[in-house]
Amino acid sequence: MVEALRDSVTRFAAADRVFGRPWFPRQAGAYADYLTFLSRQLAAAPDSLDDAKAAGLPLAGLIAWQSLIDTAAVKPGDRVLIQAAAGGAGNLAVQIAKNAGAYVIGTAAPGDQAFLVELGVDQPIDYTRVNVADEVTGVDVVLDVAGGAVGVASVPVLRDGGLLISVRAAHPR
Repeated sequence: MVEALRDSVTRFAAADRVFGRPWFPRQAGAYADYLTFLSRQLAAAPDSLDDAKAAGLPLAGLIAWQSLIDTAAVKPGDRVLIQAAAGGAGNLAVQIAKNAGAYVIGTAAPGDQAFLVELGVDQPIDYTRVNVADEVTGVDVVLDVAGGAVGVASVPVLRDGGLLISVRAAHPR
């Protein structure tokens, strides 16, 4: 929440709810009671998000954006597989890829399949029931936010010259 502003700041008012990732990639001192930083490093927190959800949005959003837009340069017509598409970074990646015009394939557990459809995933896959490599081929970009063996298991779905981006440390799935 905004406590105080310099006179030159017009984007926000005192008591506005805001979120952001100030000074990225440096540490922002988030354990402090108060922080000072540039207003352009913040956005207004949507009323639909509580403080905890708003706090998680910046890093997950950066992961998704930097992976798909800055690194992979996803464009209309690209086929993008997002492993763990219902998770924090995954669901944002789905929206970013769809906005870029990509055909999106997303994996998630059985209970998250309806959410994938709601997000606009073109080809939802229940990874507990099928082997993704048996269902998908010719993918331009795989974004692995699941980690562990998932990234390696994604290699066969890539087209020649396709790109695998893994942003998770290895852990058992």
